[in-house]
Amino acid sequence: MTLSISSSNQNKEFSSFNSMDFLDDALRQGILAYGFEIPSPIQSKSIFPIYDGHDLIGQAQSGTGKTGSFSIGVLSRIDINKNELQAFIISNTHELAIQNYNVINEIGKFMHIKITLCIGGDGSVGMNIKEAIKSHIIVGTPGRIRDMCDRCSNFTDKLRILILDEADMLLTDNFKDQIYLIVKSIPETTQICLFSATFSESILALTNRFLRSPIKILIEQETLSLESIKHYYFVVGNRTAREDKNDIICDVFKSINVCSVIIFVNTITMANIVKKDMDNINMKSAIIHAKLSGEERTITLRDFRLGTIKIIIATDVLARGIDVQNVGLVVNYNIPKEPETYLHRVGRSGRYGRKGAVINLLVQNEMDILDNIQKTYNITIDELVELDVIQDMLSSCFGKK
Repeated sequence: MTLSISSSNQNKEFSSFNSMDFLDDALRQGILAYGFEIPSPIQSKSIFPIYDGHDLIGQAQSGTGKTGSFSIGVLSRIDINKNELQAFIISNTHELAIQNYNVINEIGKFMHIKITLCIGGDGSVGMNIKEAIKSHIIVGTPGRIRDMCDRCSNFTDKLRILILDEADMLLTDNFKDQIYLIVKSIPETTQICLFSATFSESILALTNRFLRSPIKILIEQETLSLESIKHYYFVVGNRTAREDKNDIICDVFKSINVCSVIIFVNTITMANIVKKDMDNINMKSAIIHAKLSGEERTITLRDFRLGTIKIIIATDVLARGIDVQNVGLVVNYNIPKEPETYLHRVGRSGRYGRKGAVINLLVQNEMDILDNIQKTYNITIDELVELDVIQDMLSSCFGKK
């Protein structure tokens, strides 16, 4: 894994959190209590520039500690003696915002910092504003935070830092107008830091409009080899694709002991179809997609983390940043058309260097999509010719039942 720093005078790298002597003792206590032992590469490189007040672009593979990086960085920038709003952390989904809120709360629990979660459907905008003006940090989604900025023009006057998590998504057409309005409403002196597993050239070019000489910590695309994850594909018949795909999923669960599995599909319609198929063959599963309420999705994700549910059928609303550490297997029921989406989906398994596997189920005319993914990330995706091979492969990864 290769990291590059854009400015030679910002190449500080730390081998331990204790060596980060610029961090408050209460913050270091929270870091250790959370379970972080040594900084990951992205953490060792990015926390100091955030603390030091620089705009930053941080790219690192899923599961390598980006959330910890910006959580620790933001907490290091907060003056707890000032009862004023000092930081925004913005994510593209409710689930990711809730996860970030929980992480930063845990890491900062010894600092007596007030943090407020602001997402659509969770209380009124007015209530969020009342809580926000008493908070140091707001964690939320673009629509709700933009509404708050519109209704209360001066509550961002003391804002020190803005974090955009999954920034490549936040700067696409779905969100970029909202992000633009938020950036326009905050002080020009506000530090802005962007984090994601992927940044396209067009997104990086866009950042030139609002970042000031950012420090860039980038993993070169060709080094994203996803080494702890085994990649496979299985070609199904065009006419019997659903039946073949369901057979493979059944075979997986008859043969191996995998704690949790995510089955990704490309559309909400297909998610509902696969869920019905799973019900018909008595396989207990749950579903997550954007048309479900935030509360429904939160409950499902909680049950998945607890192990009450072992299979989730999901659209790409779950592909970004969600940390479920016991996911051993990702199944691409529908292979994604964009390589970046593949990277994010695959990143749900093999978290923090653990073993993981991905099975891509595709019809013959989708081989060019698979080839593009292999070329983009310089990985080999091996073919599974027979169903029996799946048993041997997964058993070698996770153990037999």
